[in-house]
Amino acid sequence: MNGRELLHQFDLAGITVVAEAGNLFVRPASALTEAHRQALRASKQELLLLLAAVGDSSRLEEFEERAAIMEFDGGMSRAEAERAALESIRRVWHASDGRAE
Repeated sequence: MNGRELLHQFDLAGITVVAEAGNLFVRPASALTEAHRQALRASKQELLLLLAAVGDSSRLEEFEERAAIMEFDGGMSRAEAERAALESIRRVWHASDGRAE
């Protein structure tokens, strides 16, 4: 299972994964099983890279959806679509957090 699939499984289970300062934090931690912990350890570097871009696992689905729309409906390459989707959702997140970019 790759990192995106793992985060999707966690999302379905109501578990949010956040990357901060090179570490992974999980909410609620009480929901983790030993299998979850092993999967997190095995995929830590990939998860850190994925979450560095979007902030936390609850935002990954939004990012993926926007990128797919831009790729298939907008005719962009996947790399272009991911860059544009990330820029777009970061603007929305910053605005909703009340922070300037």
